[in-house]
Amino acid sequence: MSLDDALAALPIFPLPRVTLFPGTELPLHIFEPRYRQMLEDCLATHQSMAVGTLREDAEGEPHGEPQVHRIAGAGVVTRSERLADGRFNIVLLGKARVVLEELPLQGAYRRASARVLHDLEAPVSNADRSALISLAARFADIARKLNPRFSVDIPALASASELSDFVTAHFVLHPDARQALLETLDVGARVAHLIDILSSQVAYSSRPKEMTLH
Repeated sequence: MSLDDALAALPIFPLPRVTLFPGTELPLHIFEPRYRQMLEDCLATHQSMAVGTLREDAEGEPHGEPQVHRIAGAGVVTRSERLADGRFNIVLLGKARVVLEELPLQGAYRRASARVLHDLEAPVSNADRSALISLAARFADIARKLNPRFSVDIPALASASELSDFVTAHFVLHPDARQALLETLDVGARVAHLIDILSSQVAYSSRPKEMTLH
C-alpha cells in the first residue's frame, strides 16, 4: 500500500512544535490509547498518516480538538516496535506535503481528505546552493560543540528541494519557521528563506543555551 491509498481519509497525528518534511525520518513515541488505535489501523492498511502541527494561535475545533495547520507533512511508517505495555516506538518517513480538509470526527482519532502539494521548481543558483550547504555545515559544527554525539551527514548532492527539506528538518530551531518553510512550494524562495534563517541562527550561536536541535 502507499500514501495515495490513504489520501481520502488520512489519519492525523496532531503534535505541538513538530513538523514532518518529505524525505526525512521522524521517530515518534505513541502512548495515548486513541493514537495507539490509529497506528494499529495504519499498520493494518496503508501504513500512512499526517503529522498535523498544532496551531498555537487558534481556538479548538467545534468538537473540542485543537486546530492544526492545514498544510502538513504526510508519511509512511517504516519501522514500528510495540512495547510490552501497548505503547509504540515508530519511525515515520516523510513522503509529501499535503493540504488537509478535516473530515467530521468519527471514531477515536481525526482524519482528513488530503491532497498532495508539489514543488514549484524555481531555479536555485550555485551560489545559493553553496551558501546553504556552508551554513548548514557551520551550524552542525555548533551543534557538535553542544552535543558531541550529534551527527548529521548533509546530503550535498541532493536536489535543491531535498536539500532544503533535510536542512530545515535538522537545523531550523523555531517551529513557526519550520511550518513556513513547509508551506513554501517555490523551491528557490524556500532556499533563500532558509539561508536567511540559518544566517541568523549562526549569528546568535554565542547563546548556545537557547538552542534546541530537532
